[in-house]
Amino acid sequence: MISDAQKAANAAGAIATGLLSLIIPVPLTTVQWANKHYYLPKESSYTPGR
Repeated sequence: MISDAQKAANAAGAIATGLLSLIIPVPLTTVQWANKHYYLPKESSYTPGR
């Protein structure tokens, strides 16, 4: 049987996990977003990569 302390710890862990979805990421500028996500394939450019 699970003790009351263990139930409370499990509930706290579940609540903490659920609250993680509410964290808002730090906004990126357009240049920061492009540096992080944009990739130019080698077929489209003289110099391949990021």
